[in-house]
Amino acid sequence: MNSIFSGEHAYNHLKMLTVDIGPRHGGSKNEKKAAKYIEDYFKGLGLKTRLESYPIYSFKDAEAELTIPRNEEKIPCIAIPMTASTPTEGITKKVIFLEEAAAAYLDESVTDRNRGYL
Repeated sequence: MNSIFSGEHAYNHLKMLTVDIGPRHGGSKNEKKAAKYIEDYFKGLGLKTRLESYPIYSFKDAEAELTIPRNEEKIPCIAIPMTASTPTEGITKKVIFLEEAAAAYLDESVTDRNRGYL
C-alpha cells in the first residue's frame, strides 16, 4: 500500500512556517503570511479556500533591554508577553540569574539567600 504522506514535504511546510516565516503571534504580519502560505498551498491542490477575520486579544511585540548601571552596558532581552511592565523607575534591587525556573534552581539555598530580590 502506498502512502501519500511525505516526511520531506511535511518538514518543508514546518520549516516554512517556523523558520522562513517565523513566530506567528495572533494579529501579527507573520500570522498573515502563514495564512496566505497555507491558503495558496490548498488552492494549488484545487481546493476552495477563504480567510475569515475574527477578533483576538493579543499583545504587541516589544523590544527590551537590560541596562547595567555600573558600566551602562545594555543587554538585549526578550519581552515576555502578557506580563507586567517594569516600573518606570526601573529595578533597583539585586537581580540574580537563574538558568531556568526548574525546581533544581529554586531550592531553599537559592530562595532563602535571595529572598526579597528579583
